[in-house]
Amino acid sequence: MKVIITSDTHFGDPSSQLAALGADGLPVLGSRYEDFKNAAGRENDYLILLGDAIDVAVERYRDAFDIFIFFLNQLVKDNIARRVLYVPGNHDFDVWHTVEYQANIINRVSSQPPRHISLLRMAVPAVIDDRPSAKHELFLGGVTRGQNPDKPYGHHLFLDFLTNQKLNISVGYPNAYLVTSEGETILLTHGQYFEDFWSLLTDWAPRIFKSDYVLDAGPMIMNLTHVNYPLSQLSSSGAGQAGPLTKVLQGIQRDFKHHKFVNISYYLDNLQKEMLTHFLNVKWYNPISWPRAWALASVKKAILKEIKKTPHLPAKENKGWEDKVKVKEKMDKYYSWCQEEIKALNEREGLNYPDRPGKLIFGHTHRPIGITNDDPRFLGPGIKIPVYNTGGWLQKNEKGDNGGSELFIYETGEPLRSIRVF
Repeated sequence: MKVIITSDTHFGDPSSQLAALGADGLPVLGSRYEDFKNAAGRENDYLILLGDAIDVAVERYRDAFDIFIFFLNQLVKDNIARRVLYVPGNHDFDVWHTVEYQANIINRVSSQPPRHISLLRMAVPAVIDDRPSAKHELFLGGVTRGQNPDKPYGHHLFLDFLTNQKLNISVGYPNAYLVTSEGETILLTHGQYFEDFWSLLTDWAPRIFKSDYVLDAGPMIMNLTHVNYPLSQLSSSGAGQAGPLTKVLQGIQRDFKHHKFVNISYYLDNLQKEMLTHFLNVKWYNPISWPRAWALASVKKAILKEIKKTPHLPAKENKGWEDKVKVKEKMDKYYSWCQEEIKALNEREGLNYPDRPGKLIFGHTHRPIGITNDDPRFLGPGIKIPVYNTGGWLQKNEKGDNGGSELFIYETGEPLRSIRVF
């Protein structure tokens, strides 16, 4: 078996280096596609897309999917992989939600005879097992397997028709596990839940709602995805498909990214004026109104001051982000929750996947960490396993201290290796 792992292609983002829209508005291959093809090789059993494959957070569905379909068909044409395992991230979370909605609602009510609507599964672990004793080469937890061994999943999902069924596409979320021929488990995830924003409600809901906040029975990974669903939806398609408002939000994002606050200051000034006129009913000729106006101006000034104190974004791309105490704490928790998820999967399905992953590969930060680096990162302090990063396929930033992609390659009987693409 041969598996290649990449992430953060961001199809839909104009700066994607694998494929984007050309001057005529049609998809074209990017400047780094040939590098990707040469590094990946041919006839791989699986290509694992580890999140942010398409970017509906910054681009319309139409354009993002047009580029994605174009890329997938190029994969088929170049015989790069026969199967794709898609593990959505934060920019393409809506792909995961759409898969679940179609599988558990649309397909059920449209079947003959119609079936009862099922609960959405907010977490489905995907496992690729390369051990000689493997019961299944590919397994999706909680998903009914089909009779066709070459295509055990999918059948009537929209992803199956992106390449006229020339490419077998399976989807898991938020984790995939690769069990090597030697019996080691490698944890694969996009990595958005290592960042404060995407796991915010997990941290704050128990503190705010106290005894009213009751977790569902099941592995914590499932609860993590359930509880943080509002944030994931808002920041994926919720922002990217907001029409005229999307461009406004992108302007705010650029302010943060470049540490310039012209747009934000302008919007806060407008908000202040509206609050004074329509909410606080301030009349400048009435001295009673003056304390309200002063208080509102002070609040606006304090908010802008705090915003300006934020570090240059995206902070997760800075060197050493994985070593920050808060990030390590989140990664450690996530690792233990993944162990719990594997154990539950084994008990429920009668399987025997090794439940202590020996390596972690994630994306999200766009800063590659390869296997041959001199300064490997580790989960810690109690969990000493190496941490690697796929990087991303967007252009490098202005400083040149991040960017680039690390393509990970697994082959039966061989140690995991990686190739720095650019």
